[in-house]
Amino acid sequence: MQKTKPRAVKKTKQKTTRKKTVKAPTKKPTIKKGNAFVATEQEDDKLIVGTMKGQLLPFFVYQYCEEGCKTKEECTHDKITVPTVKGVSEVVHRLNRKKKDYKIKLNPQYQRIENNVSQGGVLGVQVTVLAENELMDTTATGVKFEPYKEQGGKRNEFALEKALSKAERNAYKKIISEIDFMEELETIMEEHPKAVKFIDASHATAGEETIALEQPKKTSDEEIRNTIRRAITTSKNVDQINTINEKTQGGTLGDKFKKEVAKLTASRVAELNKKNEEITYEDVKQ
Repeated sequence: MQKTKPRAVKKTKQKTTRKKTVKAPTKKPTIKKGNAFVATEQEDDKLIVGTMKGQLLPFFVYQYCEEGCKTKEECTHDKITVPTVKGVSEVVHRLNRKKKDYKIKLNPQYQRIENNVSQGGVLGVQVTVLAENELMDTTATGVKFEPYKEQGGKRNEFALEKALSKAERNAYKKIISEIDFMEELETIMEEHPKAVKFIDASHATAGEETIALEQPKKTSDEEIRNTIRRAITTSKNVDQINTINEKTQGGTLGDKFKKEVAKLTASRVAELNKKNEEITYEDVKQ
């Protein structure tokens, strides 16, 4: 029997593919709202202290990135815009100059300065002010507590001046409608682009207690409704009452409240017109 040679098997080399390691993009820290608030407060502190020392710091607006960008040049995200303490005063000045819907001033009779106030175990000074809009017959209270010592135990320089300036800022922001305020702020930014300061909010850190202590409470819808009710029922100017009604009807405070305001407006306008007719009739008789 003839032997057959075994078939030669060709060996093939297996290709080994190396996996490419892709570096994950370094994620920038998302800025917490509380810390961003602390960052803008710290910048306002610099403005107030600088002004007290005679420095010219013409910033009206802060901008920061919630994604943690440190400079304006590297930022490709939407920016958060916040008015500086000087920016709020500039908005008030411009609205007063227009003499339409706004004639805002502070009433010195209601200014209150309280020393050695304790909040959350922190000792400081608290200032309360009252802003009045004479054209709309509305008022708003601004309150600011400023600790005597900063983080780390350093003395808080110009604590009273900081509390006063920020209390005025808070009152002004409450008494101006958000739409009017932002429109004016956008105009300021267009006219004075160099007055916009980009800040790195990622460096600002504060304990939860500090943030809760400093963060201003947002005005509730019910507080806004009560302000509108009071403005309509106390105003003696028909045009102002109609303006309040128009703005309310275009707002977002609910259909039920809009109907209530429409009724209040009609009732108050009728009451004022009747008084005007009575005064005119008396003048004719005389």
